[in-house]
Amino acid sequence: MRIPTSDAGRQLGLDVPAFLDAAARLLSDLTEAWPEIDTGYVETMQQLYGLSPPGLADEQDATTPTVTVMPPISPCERARLRILDKLERADRWGGNAVSFDTLRNHYCQAIDAFDEALEQLIDSELVLVAERGNRRRGPFSLNPARKGVIEKELAATRK
Repeated sequence: MRIPTSDAGRQLGLDVPAFLDAAARLLSDLTEAWPEIDTGYVETMQQLYGLSPPGLADEQDATTPTVTVMPPISPCERARLRILDKLERADRWGGNAVSFDTLRNHYCQAIDAFDEALEQLIDSELVLVAERGNRRRGPFSLNPARKGVIEKELAATRK
């Protein structure tokens, strides 16, 4: 039976980096134990942390670093971008809304400042609350009238 790496670490009383360090000592190759992730996370991490994809180092001058760390962004801003990213990738525009529970517990698990970020997105009218819903419980979707703004924000994090 396979379980998520984070659950395995919790069972042993270790955080994920400590668990992976211990597993690396046990296994010669972590590939088999390592979880798969959506490519969207990789694109977002490249943008948030200024990481260069492999292969660019070969094309760059030897004096140019392959990793340039971008200034850190606030947890709320990170949560805003993650919520927008998840809703956009799930094609949740206009009437194609998602419940609060699904958004919070499925699309955006373990996001710090989730509630504050969602409030900001609603206030800025990037995220809509369905007519039948309420501001705190949704259902929520992206505002098609603000599609250009949303795509511009997301494009900046994905380049």
